[in-house]
Amino acid sequence: MATYDIGDKVTCTATFTDTSGGTVVPSAVAFSYKDPRGTSGTASVSGTAGVYTSTVEPDYPGIWRYRFAGTGSYVAAEEGSFKVRVRHVTA
Repeated sequence: MATYDIGDKVTCTATFTDTSGGTVVPSAVAFSYKDPRGTSGTASVSGTAGVYTSTVEPDYPGIWRYRFAGTGSYVAAEEGSFKVRVRHVTA
């Protein structure tokens, strides 16, 4: 699991593939996340040809979880997580 610091810009990535390993392109892709406190949020998605990214700026330590969900012409989903370290120095 990747580890980041509070305030880093974390780029989350998803690649949607079919059973043969080829990339697929849904009609729309949504991105949502949940922080360690249980608060949910969304962010914009960019990408093409089955590979999508979204950026989160974590403001709280712990495990963050995210999900890309494709709808329409191809329904797919991919989830992931990353860890944010406790801040020891404040500035």
